[in-house]
Amino acid sequence: MSILLKFTYLLKRANASLIIITIIFASLLNAKPSYKGETGSQNTVNYRVTVIDSAQNLPLEFVTVILKKANQIVNVKSTDHLGVAAFVDVEEGAYTLSTSYVGYKSYTAPVTISRINNGTRILLQQRAINLSAIVVTGSRSKANSINNFLDIKTGVKTVELQDFHPAPAARMTTVIQENLAGAVRATTGEVHIRGQHGEYSYYIDGIPIPLGVFGGLNEIVDPSVINSITFYDGGFPAEYGGQIAAIIDIKTHVPPGGFHLNLSTFGGSYLTSNNESLGSGVGSFKSLNSNGQSISLSNHIGRLGYFFTGTRDETDRRIDTPTPVVFNDHGFDYFLFGKMDYFLSQNDYLTTNLNYSETNTEVPFDPVEGINYDTQNSYNAFQTLSYYHTFSNKTDKSTNLFAGLFVREGGLKLGTSPFDQSLQYIGNSPVGYRVNQNRSFVSYGTRLKYSQDISHQFGYAAGIDFSVTNGADTFNFLNSNNNGPVNNTIFTGSDFGLFAQTNIHPFEWTRIEAGLRYDQHIAPIINLQNQLEPRLKISFFTDDFTTLYLSYDRLFIPTNIEGLSSVALAVGDSAQATYPEKDNLYVVGIIHNFLNGLTG
Repeated sequence: MSILLKFTYLLKRANASLIIITIIFASLLNAKPSYKGETGSQNTVNYRVTVIDSAQNLPLEFVTVILKKANQIVNVKSTDHLGVAAFVDVEEGAYTLSTSYVGYKSYTAPVTISRINNGTRILLQQRAINLSAIVVTGSRSKANSINNFLDIKTGVKTVELQDFHPAPAARMTTVIQENLAGAVRATTGEVHIRGQHGEYSYYIDGIPIPLGVFGGLNEIVDPSVINSITFYDGGFPAEYGGQIAAIIDIKTHVPPGGFHLNLSTFGGSYLTSNNESLGSGVGSFKSLNSNGQSISLSNHIGRLGYFFTGTRDETDRRIDTPTPVVFNDHGFDYFLFGKMDYFLSQNDYLTTNLNYSETNTEVPFDPVEGINYDTQNSYNAFQTLSYYHTFSNKTDKSTNLFAGLFVREGGLKLGTSPFDQSLQYIGNSPVGYRVNQNRSFVSYGTRLKYSQDISHQFGYAAGIDFSVTNGADTFNFLNSNNNGPVNNTIFTGSDFGLFAQTNIHPFEWTRIEAGLRYDQHIAPIINLQNQLEPRLKISFFTDDFTTLYLSYDRLFIPTNIEGLSSVALAVGDSAQATYPEKDNLYVVGIIHNFLNGLTG
């Protein structure tokens, strides 16, 4: 069980410089270290664990590495593409180190962590299964769950999905609601985070993917390749920009082992009372049905790993409107996803994600006009390419480079029923029209990040991200004879970000994360929008199980270019444009591990 209690207060148009100075001054005056030894003494170290496949001699990514002290979990990390899990600011002493990874034997061993012994290398062996002699046993531990872990040192929450088995109708928004502080899910499925509607971003293997792509959990990436999801809801590093009410960082991997082929299907139905709302021809009850099929395959061939999947879902009740009338509410979902990993060398790693999803939905209810046969068709796709290069992986001396490219496409078609009343008027014309919409877009983008740790006390990172979006929005105005004017708009826009951030560790009982970001937003019919954004987070470690932190974030939240349909429609008109939101975000948090399964 993990409960995160935070007090957040969102203020606008505050003096950022004054707030930062006040936080630093108050923090330094009130800080009282409780570590052993004199202030500033070196009694914590960074500890690195490297996990290797013993048979192929290749690094294993996304292995769960657990560090325990006196049989209590101190920290949990996942290995990166080089098989490295880095534990930061670990107090010297005796610990127990263990690993967990599907398809491999577990590893458990005692370790003594010190400045001299600051790393270990683990060779994992694949688990052989004899189908003729399987013994199933089970146990339940009341210790901290390793699948839902809140890092005491950083305040960042990570959810491991290796044992997550969602229902066919599972939504990504459900995972967000259950794990992100201040998140509330609306009846229509959208998530509001601290009062902000849908202004959060996904990162997939380091690549930013704006929110508009997503719907259900299966429409992002297949659950089989999601290793972990990390949630940021305050104290944002300067590298994050855009839709930043929260950041959902998804790490994916090709399932371990040899060739796998999975086929599955489901079906179900239930009866709902008609109450004569659907007419006498339907009867007293109506059957609501759903079914779906999926296929997936994966394999590792030397340094190459691949995974491909396809799913189809069909349901009768799609939108679930708050009305007893169940009518014109049928829909289909189609989803294709592929992922490939390749180890170029010991220090170079390449991964790609390919996605396409389509949803065809009947729209059952119009609160003004009553029941109509409206339809909605949407499709989304993205392709990402992530490259990682390690110049040095020494403890406290690591240097890394990340480069990513992405392409994103999408479209939306809204079709109104011929039985709709014509309520849209143009100018002073007495003729009413119903309106059909057809919108499409494509985005191209890149992201670069260079990071280096100079010492145990200081590290820095810098980088850029840039994307450009082109699209078209067409509105067809149709009268009773299906004739009328057409409004066709071509729109273009871009977003650019530049950032630098540092991690300063002047004393063993405190850490300062400071950064500066510059954002620029170009959208139709508005002047260039930009902002300089300071970010600051100060953490105090009173002991191994308690952290107090204060943070300030200056936020710049633009609306996605392809989401500005009202702007695209109003090009050349006098309608108000949509400007980026600019906020000041302050967070005060205290985290304590009670060592009984509860983190507060």
